[in-house]
Amino acid sequence: MVGRGRPRKLNADTFKSKIKSENFERPENAGNFDNMDDFNFVDSINARQGTIQHTPSVAKDIANKQYVDDSSSGLPTLTAGSVLFSDGSTIAEDNSNFFWDNTSKRLGMGTTSPSKKIHISGSSSPMILMEDTTNTVQGFTQAGTTSANIGTLSDHNLLLYTNNQNRMTITKDGYIGIGTLIPETALVCTEATTETDFSKPIARFSGRSYTANGLYSIGLHFKGTTISPVQIGYKITAGAGDTKGDLVFGTRNSTVADTAPTERMRITAAGAVGIGTTPNSSSILDLSSTTGALLLPRMTTAQRDNLTAVNGMIIYNSTTDAFNFYENGSWVTYMMG
Repeated sequence: MVGRGRPRKLNADTFKSKIKSENFERPENAGNFDNMDDFNFVDSINARQGTIQHTPSVAKDIANKQYVDDSSSGLPTLTAGSVLFSDGSTIAEDNSNFFWDNTSKRLGMGTTSPSKKIHISGSSSPMILMEDTTNTVQGFTQAGTTSANIGTLSDHNLLLYTNNQNRMTITKDGYIGIGTLIPETALVCTEATTETDFSKPIARFSGRSYTANGLYSIGLHFKGTTISPVQIGYKITAGAGDTKGDLVFGTRNSTVADTAPTERMRITAAGAVGIGTTPNSSSILDLSSTTGALLLPRMTTAQRDNLTAVNGMIIYNSTTDAFNFYENGSWVTYMMG
């Protein structure tokens, strides 16, 4: 008989031998004597002969707490929310690395106070890695030291989706495509529909706030400079609001880095063009310069005659070295004096 008092551990072979030598009667529905994990049988023995322990080997042993570990007479001390781990010989919790908040239904990795459904915390830029081992694709999200990061670690493109459709692609070479999977240059934007007017542009750039007489520009330059040497911008001319303005073009005629460009040409809201000046309100083209002149088209008489001419045309005839005007349906030569 197995004595009462402090339980002692028996290995499986000893347990079987003990049962058979004592000729225990098999309780109804107790299971087979050879099944050491049948707790109906073990509980029946416990009830009649005292507690018999064995080392846990299956999940239900742990769940029913029918074991004693190597150093105590019961389960180890646990914290609410603990997730138990086994190293093959012992079972323990590791809340600092893996924790379940059952109240808020949140999982913490590296924290015992998860603030979201899954909360990963670490001191060395923690990263979530997702890998397709068939195609060797690796994607990640990461909290870096100075930024939040998302991308690929493998030689593959990054695609962003909404409503289960690709909306944006960043290729492995760094090209960005919006509305296209195959951007051929640094930035490509495409639109699914074609417009017949200016009501819906493919791309839009705007300032964050309105400033009277403000200029909002797009700069073109080689990397390494702060101020772009070539800029195209929208110049607000309305007294209030941002509903009216001119299109302006600026260039920098200097090799001094970060010198602001100078406005060279402007197209007003009314459509007048000014080069070197803001065009006069009564003009369609207004030129202003102290260093350059207007240079009209130069061509031979034969080239001139190939034009589909309309009244008002002016050219410089290089065959006759004279200005030609088209008026009253024919070309005439400007005569001096």
